[in-house]
Amino acid sequence: MLSIPGPTGPLEALLDRPDGPPRAAVAFAHPHPEHGGTMHTKVVFRASKALAGIGCLVLRFNFRGVGGSAGAFDEGDGEAADFRAALDYLAARTPGTPLWAAGMSFGSWIAMETGAVDDRVRLLLGIATPAARYDYPSTRASGKPRDQERKAEERVLGV
Repeated sequence: MLSIPGPTGPLEALLDRPDGPPRAAVAFAHPHPEHGGTMHTKVVFRASKALAGIGCLVLRFNFRGVGGSAGAFDEGDGEAADFRAALDYLAARTPGTPLWAAGMSFGSWIAMETGAVDDRVRLLLGIATPAARYDYPSTRASGKPRDQERKAEERVLGV
């Protein structure tokens, strides 16, 4: 287990490492904390392993108030700050490596909206995006590749 600095205290995290040098460093956000979402959610776990399998370094972390992470749920604002802290952690440890923002469900909203406005992030990846529940104005306005386009997915996965 890893602990990274967060805005309200330490965030519990795990790193999934590729076999060789990373092609990208990915911050991966989990589903809604108030509905049981954690960095150990099965889809988050499997997707992180798959990304590591294609050469990515993946940082999975628990949002504030989940597992061993300090703080309490903050309706998305604080969780976006947590995601920025995860990006900062990766950027500091992998200079020159492209950063990707990924997440599942609630985590996809946080990751994609935060990553869309962060100049360091090159790709937005959302799984089970809750588009009917949350608005994605920054993501829609962004020119960054995102998973909603099959062509971007093909570029990312090399298929």
